[in-house]
Amino acid sequence: LLKKYEPDVIRLYLLSTHYRSQIEFSEKRLASSRSALERLQNALALEGADGEIEPTALGPNESEILEIISNSQEMFESAMDDDFNTSKAISVLFDLAKLANRAHKDGTDARLIGLAQKRIRVLGRVLGLFESKKEKVSDSMVDPLLENICEVRNTLRAEKNFKAADLIRDRLEQIGIKLEDGPGGTSWKRK
Repeated sequence: LLKKYEPDVIRLYLLSTHYRSQIEFSEKRLASSRSALERLQNALALEGADGEIEPTALGPNESEILEIISNSQEMFESAMDDDFNTSKAISVLFDLAKLANRAHKDGTDARLIGLAQKRIRVLGRVLGLFESKKEKVSDSMVDPLLENICEVRNTLRAEKNFKAADLIRDRLEQIGIKLEDGPGGTSWKRK
């Protein structure tokens, strides 16, 4: 299995079934776990920010997001206290990922996205997720470097130098980085 799937995919697959239940092996379910893990990783790859958040300075939607993030730890622990209900605990991670994606799409304060990402990592690590080599590569130097590469590629595209821009995209694709062009420019995510 490790030759075909990264460790976090297998771990997520196993954790999705209650420990007292029989695990039914299927390639289809492993593929589903792979795409589920990608959703979490994509949320972790969004542009978030660190910093203190003053609740009184937030709008109504942002206050709601902050409240959900704040309650996520308690919901996660409650699921784990409920006879290690790991599938319910994992659903808390996906709720946070959905929240981060929605906040990113709506242009919400990047500190809220960063807070959601931090909570996903912390709670995920309790389950042994995000410990694989792929996640460890995301350190403080790689993300800014990829942002700079996207800026260079945006400049090349603006200058209509599509050959060089495509070469950058293709080379990054070879090492597992997918570039996505949109109205706001180029963004990236890990495959």
